[in-house]
Amino acid sequence: MTPKAFTGLLGITVVVVAAAVASVAGQFGATDQSRVEQPVLAGFEDKVNSVLGLSVQTAKGTFSVAQGDQGWVVAAKGGYPAERAYVHRLLLQLSQLALVEPKTKMAERYGRIQVEEVNAEDAKSALLSLNDANGAVAKLIVGKNKSNMAGGSGKGVYLRKEGETQAWLARGELDLRKAVTGWLDKDVLDIAEKRIKRITTTSPAGDILIISRDDAEKGKLAVQDVPEAEKLKKDALEGFGAALSGVKLTDVGPFLEADFPSDKLAWAEIVTFDGLVIDLAMRDSENGIWARISASSSNEAGKAEAEKINSRVAGWAYQIPDYKLRPLLKTMADLIEAEKPKS
Repeated sequence: MTPKAFTGLLGITVVVVAAAVASVAGQFGATDQSRVEQPVLAGFEDKVNSVLGLSVQTAKGTFSVAQGDQGWVVAAKGGYPAERAYVHRLLLQLSQLALVEPKTKMAERYGRIQVEEVNAEDAKSALLSLNDANGAVAKLIVGKNKSNMAGGSGKGVYLRKEGETQAWLARGELDLRKAVTGWLDKDVLDIAEKRIKRITTTSPAGDILIISRDDAEKGKLAVQDVPEAEKLKKDALEGFGAALSGVKLTDVGPFLEADFPSDKLAWAEIVTFDGLVIDLAMRDSENGIWARISASSSNEAGKAEAEKINSRVAGWAYQIPDYKLRPLLKTMADLIEAEKPKS
């Protein structure tokens, strides 16, 4: 081979090698070169307190949450109070989200990270819209959460800005609740068991059951007027004393008389040692136990507490977890041990 030919071949080799190196770098270095660290919502940290409303749209429907005179409320539930701490936390999370890595632009691949259009068939995404006094602040299609970012750098979430094709992986936590009930302030009542002096229940059929005790510190609740020769079940009083402690709703709606027909109602009156009286009208249904609640007091000291409870529960019907109110629907017959069949 002549020196001239060798030199030409060497030049070709260098070009090929350089191209190969560039190709490999493009394959393995693209992610690093394309990684970014910029806010998902630029300047949003200065607008957090100006957000007046938001909505969440999924394949199952849309609901909105807005600032009311008394704080955040859930419009779909008649303006019932939202969980204020949760709303504030969500807005703070949004202000801290940072775009880290671009993902797909291909619509057919959106479903893998759940950033598809919310009206797509079987969509698992959610469209989060934020508004202030001037209108829309931002609209994000929120997808899957990522529990572990590369290098153990915390949590992440896949998302896409509405109207854009580029999907992203963002650094940060975004706890977006897609069901309207997840936004409700769930605290309803919290009457400690040790305060309970007497519980009187009346079934829809008119059966009355009285459970009481005389001493707040040492006394135990006992069933009154148990028929002679009858024996109570070992767990007969399970759940009665704690029926009003830590009560949280599973659903709520404005009180409607039609939903509480008198012939289907069970009643309960719970009296505390310090004079507070809680009255419940309960209806058992295939959708769970619904109750309306009112409070009063037999003395001046307890009036402030009763007024505070009424200011929260008046005008509302609550769905309460079954294990909480089920004991209050029992009759004497439910508490008595069944007679053993004779051999």
